[in-house]
Amino acid sequence: RVVVRTDDTEDVLEAFRVFDRAKDGRVNAAEIQSVLLNLGERMEPQQVNDLLRDAGMDQDGTLDYEQFARRLLGLDGYSRN
Repeated sequence: RVVVRTDDTEDVLEAFRVFDRAKDGRVNAAEIQSVLLNLGERMEPQQVNDLLRDAGMDQDGTLDYEQFARRLLGLDGYSRN
């Protein structure tokens, strides 16, 4: 079981907000990769692609980052392993 502190969740969301230029709660794949690097996540490109696919990226290539953050942190039953 993954234990996530509220501070961790807020840190991740704040990182996404920095890249959310439209301020609409959505980011694209390149922005997500930048956020992951800024958070210290060292993931292979295929791992990032798998994570994005599993997170439900929309057909327009954007993702609701609050939902993505929950999955990234192991919430919603999503496993990073």
